[in-house]
Amino acid sequence: MILRLLPALFLVPGLAFAQVDRLEATEGATHMSAIVGDGGLSVGIAPTGELTQLLWPSPLGAPLLRYQTTASADARTLPRFGAAETDGLFVGLWLATDGGAEFSWLRDDAWTHGQSYAGATATTTSTREDLGLRVVQSVGASGDVLFHRTVVEREDSSPVTAAWVVVYADTHVSGEAGQDWGSWWDAGGNRVISASLAEAPSSALVELAGLDWTAQGWEETGAPQVEAETAGLQGTFVTLGGAGETAVHIGAFDDCGSEVGNLSAFDTVQTDLDAASTSRGFASLCDTDVALSLPVEFKDDGPVDRGAVDYFVSAAAELVTSVGALEGARAKGYETLLADANLAADAHLAGLTLPAEAGGLFASLTEDFGAQWARSVVTVTDEETGSFAASLASQPRFHVDRPWESAWTELALELAGDYDAVSAHQRWLVEQQLTAPVVDDGVVTAFPGAWITDRSDLDIAQVGLTAWSFWRHGQFGANDPTTRGALASTWTALSTAADLLAGCVADDHPALTVEPQAGFPVWWPLYESIANGEAYDVSAGVGAGASGDWEALRPCASFEGGSESSQATLMSTNLARLGLVSAIAAAHALCIDEPRVAAWQARADELAALILAADYDGTTWTGDAALLAWPSPPTVASGWWFAFAASPDPAEQAAEVDAYITQAMNDWVDQEHARVTDAITLQTDGRGDEAIALMSGARWRSAQGGRLVQSEARALLRRLVTDLTTPGTHHLGAVFVGVDDQDGTAKSADQRVGQPHVPTASAAVSAMYAFIAPDRLALAEDFALEPLCVDGEEPDELRQAPGCTDECQNSIAASPQDASLLALLLGVLTLGVRRRR
Repeated sequence: MILRLLPALFLVPGLAFAQVDRLEATEGATHMSAIVGDGGLSVGIAPTGELTQLLWPSPLGAPLLRYQTTASADARTLPRFGAAETDGLFVGLWLATDGGAEFSWLRDDAWTHGQSYAGATATTTSTREDLGLRVVQSVGASGDVLFHRTVVEREDSSPVTAAWVVVYADTHVSGEAGQDWGSWWDAGGNRVISASLAEAPSSALVELAGLDWTAQGWEETGAPQVEAETAGLQGTFVTLGGAGETAVHIGAFDDCGSEVGNLSAFDTVQTDLDAASTSRGFASLCDTDVALSLPVEFKDDGPVDRGAVDYFVSAAAELVTSVGALEGARAKGYETLLADANLAADAHLAGLTLPAEAGGLFASLTEDFGAQWARSVVTVTDEETGSFAASLASQPRFHVDRPWESAWTELALELAGDYDAVSAHQRWLVEQQLTAPVVDDGVVTAFPGAWITDRSDLDIAQVGLTAWSFWRHGQFGANDPTTRGALASTWTALSTAADLLAGCVADDHPALTVEPQAGFPVWWPLYESIANGEAYDVSAGVGAGASGDWEALRPCASFEGGSESSQATLMSTNLARLGLVSAIAAAHALCIDEPRVAAWQARADELAALILAADYDGTTWTGDAALLAWPSPPTVASGWWFAFAASPDPAEQAAEVDAYITQAMNDWVDQEHARVTDAITLQTDGRGDEAIALMSGARWRSAQGGRLVQSEARALLRRLVTDLTTPGTHHLGAVFVGVDDQDGTAKSADQRVGQPHVPTASAAVSAMYAFIAPDRLALAEDFALEPLCVDGEEPDELRQAPGCTDECQNSIAASPQDASLLALLLGVLTLGVRRRR
């Protein structure tokens, strides 16, 4: 059967690549299928067992390993997705056999691989039937320490007589000043230290780096001197060592310069085990590579002989702390560290409620999938900041919090009952918000309200969805005071976002009448006027709409998810409106009656009319409508009814507009349902918007007294969270489309399962709730918080907030301590605010 999506997808293969493979073409494909971590040191693991990401001090931190894949559309056709054979941290085996000796990296094609989770660890099993060997690698993280165990199982019939585990690491440590320093062998402590100093290296260290050391000379003179020079300095210190005595080789890459005499550890270890086992060390002014050699002591264990080898990696800002953490790990041992990691994960998830099965709706599905989603959340939550990374496995160089994706993680956590974690994350977002424009060479490169991101350009969709997440958080408050407190704590960011969304319009918008200063966007004067409380030109917008000039009402060109857009899409338009609606509702709940709130409302009315007039022709939606129904369908204010109703009678106009919107939304549900069916059936796209579309459709039909075709929707969701998950680990990840274009004819769609991705899994979790308990997913405007202050109900700091009436104020004698708390938390709300009475 030829599905609806097929012609549209294959007629323009180049466009499909440009839209879907953009991240891989610009940032590099991500070679990862499993993740572990506890909010500190975070690890990403490839399907063949090598570590491709090691991040510290959090999932948002800098990479400690070099692993750079190819940035091209065909990256996934290349070995290791184009990464160099020396990239990453991985394990090999030196084997003595009856016929001689053999060396093999466990990631090589000669081994058969499988992957799964066991407690707090990710395990990769590698098998060689010809050698009668089975090797299980288990990796976890606890207290900024990575613990790794390699278990080698040898059958009685195996020709292998002895084995050594070889651990290779391509160190890449970046400090605050970006000064790559290198590694050295601490022979006395039986460990390798990689460091990057926040301060420039001293002349003594530079001199040390230029000397060609013997093993004895380094142990007696070099190592003590380099450690004395670095003691007490700040930077990034990574310490690597085995559980027992370790033979080590430290080398340097060819691009380090001719003055470096030591050969690459990667080349040496494959050539000669004896050479690789010779302890030697040096400090280098470039990246270095390290190889550890650890003997396997086989013990009889029934049908097989079994031996285990452990190594540890610690990271810290000071040398003494990093070394201390490694020694602590050695003292505890693998088993104790594993127990600590399991306890920490259990504590993090205590009380979390995953979607329950309802009449077999998701039988044999939610328990396993929910466990993987919860594991991802544990891994990517930064405990110090309360932030959520979009995904540990984001494309290379994407290790930042992206709030518009975190909004979906927040929603899933709220539904699971972790209100406090979401509160902590939102406080972190407010702290990270830019408070002033950043101008570089006369051009604005960052905007207030954009929040921390990997790009400085204003992202309309990100600002809008994050503003909505601030308002939606109040829906899950235990009571009205809790909700008002959450809104008050985020009001600075929420109101700034609304000013941006109201001011960000197309360059030819009728409301623009003032020229900006050099280097600023055309719409900047409008943003400033709205922020200063000046009235928005409502008549200009209505006039443009009445004349049919809907394009004049578009939001400004933006960056949507980091991709530059020449004009805002339906998604941006809808999310800009949603952010404005959320800010208006929050202002009402807090009794904030500033003039700019009216400007937000006028702009939201324009955008609602624009969504229907410019993107819906009465039967078909155009543009990216994935987020249209969820969280909020368009509502059209009476001033814009003329565009959708023929009758001059207001009552009849209202009925006509309601019918028009209902028809539009029903058409949207049918259209999106067909798109999702095609995408999932073809396995060409398994990203979060499929789950969002299913959730949106179910929510809209439920609100109208009907239901989405449940059997079809359930089947699609089941397929999305089972068939399209990463094999073995069952993570739901991003899926990229590739088109095989042969002789000008597209032959097939290539499903590219990417990596564990927290927002994608979070959207699927939320979709499960939409089918099981749709009443828990109220639309933004379905939730209202009355501006009421009951005497004695509110916490002290809220009794003096703008949401408290004068009568309430007069009945409460607030203490000076209460007043200072208020000034700290809510002082910004008291400026320029007129209380309603």
